[in-house]
Amino acid sequence: MTPIEFRRGKGVVGWALSTNTHVTLNLDQADLKLAARHEDSTLWDELPDELRMGLSFEEFRTVTDYTTVFASPVYASEGTEAVGVVSVTGPGGSFRHLESLADDLATVAASATTPFEAIRDARKLAAQES
Repeated sequence: MTPIEFRRGKGVVGWALSTNTHVTLNLDQADLKLAARHEDSTLWDELPDELRMGLSFEEFRTVTDYTTVFASPVYASEGTEAVGVVSVTGPGGSFRHLESLADDLATVAASATTPFEAIRDARKLAAQES
């Protein structure tokens, strides 16, 4: 669990919500790892917005336990605004595997009638593929 309050535009979950699409991010990328290890925000501030995802340097340093994150909006019905986001995290080295499941996970999230269904079905899919 993280102390960050995710909202539209903040973190992978917030980025998925604000862009209205699924997002998969490899937090094991060299640029992100280097920035996280740095003692001040100099390197972090130079990263593009799509890597910083609305997080401050201090916030990012609290989420370094995660290495791969997938997030997708969940809708109450087709054509409506998202009611939430389902996210899946993976251990180091799992980015390619999670990225290969991204479209299937996004379909699961989009077809669920509740966020709980989306989470349940995403867990089933991830378990089948591992």
